[in-house]
Amino acid sequence: MNFRFTLWSSALLLFMLLLDVTIISGKRSTATMHINEFMPNPESGNEWVELYNPNPFDVDLSGWTLHDNTTEGNHTAIDAGVIVPAHSLLVISLTSAMLNNSSADAVQLLDLDGYVVSYRGYDRTTKGASYACIPDGSDDCGFEGLPTAGMWNQAQAPTTISPEETVTAIATATLIPSPTETTPTNTATVLPTSTPYPQGLIINEFMPAPEQGSEWVELYNSASTSAIISGWLIDDGSGGQSPYVLPEGSYIEPGGFLVVELSSNILNNSGDVVQLLRPD
Repeated sequence: MNFRFTLWSSALLLFMLLLDVTIISGKRSTATMHINEFMPNPESGNEWVELYNPNPFDVDLSGWTLHDNTTEGNHTAIDAGVIVPAHSLLVISLTSAMLNNSSADAVQLLDLDGYVVSYRGYDRTTKGASYACIPDGSDDCGFEGLPTAGMWNQAQAPTTISPEETVTAIATATLIPSPTETTPTNTATVLPTSTPYPQGLIINEFMPAPEQGSEWVELYNSASTSAIISGWLIDDGSGGQSPYVLPEGSYIEPGGFLVVELSSNILNNSGDVVQLLRPD
């Protein structure tokens, strides 16, 4: 009798352990990520989706996927090692069209376990207009006239980068065809975009002697292409102060403005210049 009881108890214990493992493995990711902006009907170039990490910690998106309004069709898989820093943006450029631009559709972000982390639906598109959430990460979303990929969303207004903020990483991804019984799903590779130095950047306005707060410089991109200005320098002409280095992922849309708050006073209040310098 004792032998049978021991076997039954052991079997029950093993079953409970397996059940516990199953339950634990099925838990939803605790990380929150927002689909913050996307471009379903670009005038040129690729569709893209901007993600926002509102958490006070980095989020690893390895194996996460982007879908349209169905999770069974074509989708884009985010490659291993893609991490979004806390309070930062990630822009994913879709190398093949995935989103419907003639009727209603949606964008969904699924985590590694297949849970829908973020969902944004739309019933129409406007060519060249992005679907953006203002303020960032909110549910107050709609089509805006001015796309702001990689910048904090503001309706037709300049974007301000504070010294402590990390801006976006620009990435590309590959559309994956619907899996079949004989064809396994592949994994897309997400790589940083390599971009030559942009042209047409203008120092449009600056504040060398504010009554309060920080000095700031407004940059204007007069070119017809986007300008990625990570690592560029803002400096004065005296050589006395260390230049301000624009953070990784700093980005200006064609015809767009960027207001940069300087972390320390580098401009003299009498007789000085402001320079925008390339990283080299």
